Amino acid sequence: MLCEDFIREYMNVRSTSFKESTIRTAWRKSGCWPIDQTVFKDDDYAPSISTSTSTPHVPDNFPIPLPIERIESDFYEYPPDLDKDENSDSMSISHSNLDSDDDSHDTQFESTLDATSPPLPYSGEPGTTRHCKRARTPGSAPIVPTVPRTISVTSFYSQVTLSNRPTGLRNRIHQLENNNVVLQSRVATLEAHCALARSEIQDLKQRANAKEGRTRKRQKLNVEARCLTSEEGLRLAREQQALKDAQERKKRETQEQRAAKEAERGRLRLERDWNEPFTGALTTKPKPDLQDIAHTLGLLTTGGKKDLLERITQCFDGNPNLRNTPRYEGLFNRSRGRRLQVVHDENTPDTNAQANASVPALPVLRHSSNLLPLSFDIGNFHHETASFQDYRLSGPH
Repeated sequence: MLCEDFIREYMNVRSTSFKESTIRTAWRKSGCWPIDQTVFKDDDYAPSISTSTSTPHVPDNFPIPLPIERIESDFYEYPPDLDKDENSDSMSISHSNLDSDDDSHDTQFESTLDATSPPLPYSGEPGTTRHCKRARTPGSAPIVPTVPRTISVTSFYSQVTLSNRPTGLRNRIHQLENNNVVLQSRVATLEAHCALARSEIQDLKQRANAKEGRTRKRQKLNVEARCLTSEEGLRLAREQQALKDAQERKKRETQEQRAAKEAERGRLRLERDWNEPFTGALTTKPKPDLQDIAHTLGLLTTGGKKDLLERITQCFDGNPNLRNTPRYEGLFNRSRGRRLQVVHDENTPDTNAQANASVPALPVLRHSSNLLPLSFDIGNFHHETASFQDYRLSGPH
């Protein structure tokens, strides 16, 4: 049996079996009617608000429900004897508002579950529509009915319509879908960052492994080695050891000679002629000459030729006036430097002719200066000058 057929049969049986007089008598005998509204609280009305058959039962603080218009049914009609005694209710029959009722049928059918309305009386006149007035208006006192009213089929099923529930579920579905799209985009972004981080980590690991696995410089393996227990193998091992010792000895001698040469160069740098200017381009000078120039300027003399040249150039760029001094102008003006060198050679006395042959002549550096360096120990200068004058005045020894 279909649901519509069951409902039709049930309503027919109810209309014949459950009389209004029987129900009214049972309520009066039980003492439940009339109902005292002051006994119940607002929370007591909440569970039955969706199935209430009488609007005056709703407390004053509840919102006024919207009226539910007539809903025509294809399978049910009101029995003519249901509402014979209910003609005293606030109902009216209107012939002029038929079109407006039909237009608002769809919107009123999709009302909320909380919307309730009293049943509509049956009218046998064709072409008429029923309208429900508001049970109460703000400020008016509630009307207490004398007997409970039965609910009609159309009114009952219009109340339990789940029209708003699918709409809410659809909105929830759309919201969850949007959240899912956002989460998927975040996951894709995080996966991209993870992939980039993984690639970078692998690159760093490859570099570290390549650096750790780099072959170091090792001593060459002698594939022609012989057994040391034999006489020939022992002789070859001694010869190879002697050659290795000679190479190491030569290397140490070279380092010692280089250190001695540097020490001699530093000593001669202190004893050079302070009146001889520097000439020639800086870029063509060897490393010892650049060290002499850096020493006179108070710069560091360590490092390679490129480092020395960079320090000297920065010093002259920071102090442009040093380029015009007689001491350094030959480095930048080559014609002026050659003229100063010729004049210096003509005015320089022959010290070898005047001095005694037994007196050793002091070595003269290629470049000298007539100005003090930027960082110069004046006390040491006076001491060395006095010692040199005493040496010359003392005569031959």
